Amino acid sequence: MNAKRRRLRQAQAIALLTILSLLLTGCSFSFWDWLAGRPITRPAEIPVGEETGDEPGGGRRDPVVSTGGDAAPGQGETGEGGGAAPGAGTPSTGDGETGSGDGAGGDGGAVVLPGRCAMWAGGLEPSPGPFEEVTLEPVDEGSQDASFAGFRRSLLEALARRDVEALEAAVAPDIRTGFGEDGGLESFRRQWGLDRDPENSLIWEILTDILNLGGIMTGGSDGPRVFTAPYVYALYSGPLDAFGHAVVTGAGVNIRAEPSTEARILDQASHLVVRVIRSERELPTVELSGRTYCWVQVQLPSGEIGYVADRFLWSPAGWRAMFQEGDDGWRMTLLVSGD
Repeated sequence: MNAKRRRLRQAQAIALLTILSLLLTGCSFSFWDWLAGRPITRPAEIPVGEETGDEPGGGRRDPVVSTGGDAAPGQGETGEGGGAAPGAGTPSTGDGETGSGDGAGGDGGAVVLPGRCAMWAGGLEPSPGPFEEVTLEPVDEGSQDASFAGFRRSLLEALARRDVEALEAAVAPDIRTGFGEDGGLESFRRQWGLDRDPENSLIWEILTDILNLGGIMTGGSDGPRVFTAPYVYALYSGPLDAFGHAVVTGAGVNIRAEPSTEARILDQASHLVVRVIRSERELPTVELSGRTYCWVQVQLPSGEIGYVADRFLWSPAGWRAMFQEGDDGWRMTLLVSGD
């Protein structure tokens, strides 16, 4: 009889402990951890913030180049966010690839640049597992040169006004617009639609983003000085494939479970190189600070897959520009994408 009572009490105790454990499953620790004497820790909560950076956890959007007040571009704070201009993305692979120069030659055909989101079409399949973690901190050497800083400030002001005449005055007559033999100012006009619909040209946003993402100054002494932008292109050297990866250009940037500012935040990334996941569908967009951005699916080095607004993303193989100093001042000598 006593043996039966002991077995009954043991069964009741086990049942009670099981119920207590089930009730505690919604907590961030396990009852069994407590019972075994293991330390109990609660994971830190990731703050929910919008991608504008106006809320905690939304990602810093401090530009590499500052044009506020009387300071020359690049002399403002870089903060922890570094560049926060959007990525122009990896160009679409196919007949519509940007920067090829096709159609800008003698037949007078117009190059049709793909839309912003289409430029992210050339991605990779998800990695089967974790990959090497690489970061790329923002750099701007343009602020160290007074003449270039003044040129850049004036060009950014012209881009904000959408001033075609001022823009073309900053372009070299023999500017390189692709990887073929074509180039020059006429090719530049056709490529960016400045001869047809200048108000809606992509040049205003793309070139602004390039300039705001800093860059590297080379040359001098025995040769002309050249400024290459953005820093993502100028400094990227692998080991991850430039065409299949992109750099998060801000700090604390939200990586979300779905392409929505209301979606769960999986993680936050700072200046991290991420894998761009190939998409056969049209990418969803989001309005942030008066501009339209694209939701890009990316994979973190941990293997986790989520979405990031390309306000905070730039491809090392995306749009880049070079500016060279001559007798008549600084001019843009190259604006291409891809390879």
